[in-house]
Amino acid sequence: MSSIAIVDFDGVIVDMTLHAQRAKELAQAFALAQDADVASEQHRKAMRDFFYSERGFFNAGLFALDRLMDGCIVELTRLVQEYAKVVVVTSRPTFTRDVTLAWFYHHCPGFETIEFFFKDSSESELKTARWKAQIVTGFARNYETILFIDDDERNRQAIAALASSLHDIHITIKACL
Repeated sequence: MSSIAIVDFDGVIVDMTLHAQRAKELAQAFALAQDADVASEQHRKAMRDFFYSERGFFNAGLFALDRLMDGCIVELTRLVQEYAKVVVVTSRPTFTRDVTLAWFYHHCPGFETIEFFFKDSSESELKTARWKAQIVTGFARNYETILFIDDDERNRQAIAALASSLHDIHITIKACL
């Protein structure tokens, strides 16, 4: 029986708490410079747009703040041993590929065979849950057993809904490694 483990990156492999906190601080400073009224729609939009930009969360310099989740190496080792294929899915955009992979290979040596899927610009309008469901659907054509690990409840719910429509496929859904 063929099997695959599909693992989310941020929140499952990576603890990005400090990274996200610093990006939020930068976004708040930017938004305040645009509009001092923190309750205004303009302020909220400036903050949101900055946060999800190359100057905010996707600022390559902030990736150094990321930390490996506790027990990650042990669990990745187990997955590689138990599943025919292990892939990582991340909604980080493709322009972060090099810095993300460099971080992963530095913190997770020996796992270079794990394939990464990044959310590219043509998919940016798709909600992450739908995008991940499409990835799982694609793999369901070739694998009978799927393990899906994602810390975001919305993504797990999307896969659970999908699982009910995929017959002869065994899907296990977890929140963490």
